[in-house]
Amino acid sequence: RWARHWLDVARFAESDGFEMDYDRSEAWRYRDFVVRAMNHDMPFDQFVRWQLAGDQLMPEDPWATVATGFLVAGVENRIQSRKDFVQQRYDKLDDFSATTATAMLGLTIGCARCHDHK
Repeated sequence: RWARHWLDVARFAESDGFEMDYDRSEAWRYRDFVVRAMNHDMPFDQFVRWQLAGDQLMPEDPWATVATGFLVAGVENRIQSRKDFVQQRYDKLDDFSATTATAMLGLTIGCARCHDHK
């Protein structure tokens, strides 16, 4: 049951969302990694490191590579016009940064997208 809470934090979905809402045929792999990690009491520091850079830290371990699904678990807007490409790229980076900060640091950084605090 604990895996469900982490999947919520990671904004996990088995479809892209938005207008087209395409299914993600391989999304189950990340979900299964989270469930397996929780059930086997994986140390939290390893759990976090694998989700951020598992493919680089343990390239020979397929589960470490699957763990990086955290980075792409959120919604995906696949409807892109050439003129909106840059804005959508910024939106993707913002989603990644905000989710990582919220999940790993317990901080919200959404306000930093529009302004700074001097």
